[in-house]
Parts: sequence; C-alpha cells; structure tokens
Amino acid sequence: MGNVPVNNSAMNTPVILLNKLNIPIAWTLTDMYGNYTFENIALDTYKIHTETASARGESVVNLSTGNVTANADVMLKSSLTDITAPN
Repeated sequence: MGNVPVNNSAMNTPVILLNKLNIPIAWTLTDMYGNYTFENIALDTYKIHTETASARGESVVNLSTGNVTANADVMLKSSLTDITAPN
C-alpha cells in the first residue's frame, strides 16, 4: 500500500533552529509527514520554533556527545480566541 500521510496539515510548515541566544541559525520546511531535519550542527542546546498563520510551537533539544541525534515533536497551539459580541 505504501507510505500514505495520515494528516498533511503539518506539510510545508517552516521550522526554525535557534541558538542559546534565540538567534536563528537554520531553517527548513516539514515534509509531507510533518518531519524535518537539521544536519551538521554543533553539539549544543537549541530551541526549535515553528509557526503558522494560526498556531505556533516550541521545543528545546540538547545535542551532546551521548546524544548526537535529537528528535523533537513540536505541537502547534492555536493562539486564536473565540470572541463573542454581547447581545
């Protein structure tokens, strides 16, 4: 049957890698499965930030000699608020 994405709502979502000073050092887009990769980065602590028009998410990863590959699931949370006008 092959690999079929279950939900493509995270497809082509920008993902930004920030250093300890919150300075962007790399960016990429998610694939059709919502996955992303940053390659050839120094061992350090990073923040992963992603944002769409209606939601945003952040995660922290720590790369060390014992952990050279980090997987970070970023959950997007909507910042929209339901505002109802008074009657």
